[in-house]
Amino acid sequence: MLGPKRMQNNKSKLTGTKRSQTLRGSPLLSADSSTPQPVSKTFPVESAWQSAFDALGEPVWLMDTECRIQQCNQAARKMFGGQIVGRPCWEVAHGAQARIPDCPFSTMCQSCRRESADLPLGQRWFNCTVDPLFDTAGKISGALHVLWDITDRKRAEKSLLEAKESLERRVVERTAELQKTNESLRHSEEQLRRFIENEARALGRFYDVYAYR
Repeated sequence: MLGPKRMQNNKSKLTGTKRSQTLRGSPLLSADSSTPQPVSKTFPVESAWQSAFDALGEPVWLMDTECRIQQCNQAARKMFGGQIVGRPCWEVAHGAQARIPDCPFSTMCQSCRRESADLPLGQRWFNCTVDPLFDTAGKISGALHVLWDITDRKRAEKSLLEAKESLERRVVERTAELQKTNESLRHSEEQLRRFIENEARALGRFYDVYAYR
């Protein structure tokens, strides 16, 4: 027969075991909390991705290996207007008939990594960033294309360059002025030296004549 204290300990163990089993069976605590749980079938993944793209302020689109736009966000549609899905990137962004010489997509296809280039579009400048997308075989199947407006940066760089060029011109002009002044001073010194020499010779002759008398 078990004593009261031992019965109480066994009861506590049983209670703890049941509580532990209850928690492990609870939806709040899985048997392996580190294991990723599958996304709910009712969660609208596709529309959520589109909403995420539309939330970005920069024009973004997905394109295939022929640079044809397959999907875009609201900022891209707003910037370029009309129907841009299915059209080649160079036609939409640059109004060209083929890839432009500085197209970062061409460079990306060779490096298989992110490439970018600063390109003018209309009256503004954009940093065009292209990231490769790979299929299950590890081959490039397309790219993620993002346009970052860098017009303000380009304007600041232009202003800085103009200020630098202006300063360099002023330095050149001031240097020329100093050289001209130095030449003028050297000429004046030469004239003064000749004048002193002539006067000294004249005084010498006068002294000789006076001494002869």
